[in-house]
Amino acid sequence: IESAPEMYQQGLNYLYAKRGFAQNIQAGISLLQAAAEKDYIPAQRELAIIEQQGLFGYHSSEHPAQEWYLRSAKNGDSYSQFEIAKMYYQGKGVDRNIVQAYA
Repeated sequence: IESAPEMYQQGLNYLYAKRGFAQNIQAGISLLQAAAEKDYIPAQRELAIIEQQGLFGYHSSEHPAQEWYLRSAKNGDSYSQFEIAKMYYQGKGVDRNIVQAYA
């Protein structure tokens, strides 16, 4: 698989056992990460949500939720912009920073 959208879709298929795929969390996360590294916003957002909510038992010390939200937000994703602002405002996963929350 070459394109980020294809990696993302196949990753979702593995994670959620869709379209006849058997659930394979490791393969699904790996494909989402590959798509996210290519700056594919939906993959960045999905990884942030998975990390933040602890879905599939996934927790990354290398790319925690706030990092994926920041990357996605910088790429223009409004959902991620809201979530990272909320994290700064509440001090969840980052140091509380009211100024940064409104930036």
